[in-house]
Amino acid sequence: MTDAHIDLPGDLAGWVAILRQCRTKRAELDQVEAAAREKIQDALGDQTEGRIDGKPVVRWTHTAPARRLDKKALTADHPDLVEKYTVIGEPGRRFTLLDPEDGA
Repeated sequence: MTDAHIDLPGDLAGWVAILRQCRTKRAELDQVEAAAREKIQDALGDQTEGRIDGKPVVRWTHTAPARRLDKKALTADHPDLVEKYTVIGEPGRRFTLLDPEDGA
């Protein structure tokens, strides 16, 4: 893999700006969503369903506890098994939107 760059066509500047705006709006919407969710959950309290004008609008649903493999403990107890069953994936590429003000 080479560390190369390409000069992109100037007409892509608009698409870069759109991508930047979308990410900013998504971050703002995530904050608004979290605040709305918290407010509704606080109002719901321990009840399983919330209604407005008699119609259900939100519901708490109980789920089974998640089961996860403790890889750290398994590695400590059985490093040979961890090595035997570890699969290395293909290398990937990460797309990063850079800030032109950083001079990157």
